[in-house]
Amino acid sequence: MSSLIGGAQNCKRCGHEVESGHDTCPSCYFNPKSKGLRVALALLMAVIILMTAVLLLPFLSLLFVRLAGVAFLLALLVFVISFVSTPYRFGSLFLWF
Repeated sequence: MSSLIGGAQNCKRCGHEVESGHDTCPSCYFNPKSKGLRVALALLMAVIILMTAVLLLPFLSLLFVRLAGVAFLLALLVFVISFVSTPYRFGSLFLWF
């Protein structure tokens, strides 16, 4: 939540006023402290880095490919857990159906 100078806090996503002491926006339910998606993206970045390392260090390619596979599966698992625990965050993705 971002704070105006001397004023109440506002939601970073929708701009709705958030009472002090609350972390979640009452309008869009955004919580900036949720880290599930950040962890999933970090794991996906690890996959990209490991697959790039396969090209640079071919003698360690089997190890890097296995580590990239594990990181990818962990990223999927974290994403699914994040989706199950906070489905309202993904509601706007499916509005066009």
